[in-house]
Amino acid sequence: MVQGCEYNKTYDIHRLIEGKNGGTYEIGNMFAICPNHHAEIHRGLIDIEKIDDCTLKTTKKIPQ
Repeated sequence: MVQGCEYNKTYDIHRLIEGKNGGTYEIGNMFAICPNHHAEIHRGLIDIEKIDDCTLKTTKKIPQ
């Protein structure tokens, strides 16, 4: 579900709006992504943008 990601061994479920902020497990808010992208999101290394209900786009954060 991440554009350009070719990893296809295992997937994690990531919620675009986190549960602590009211995000639910529903189509359009949950995405199957590789564990590498999932870890990078939660470590603040990349930002994600929802393209549609099935696709996310990532951008690397620029260190300040």
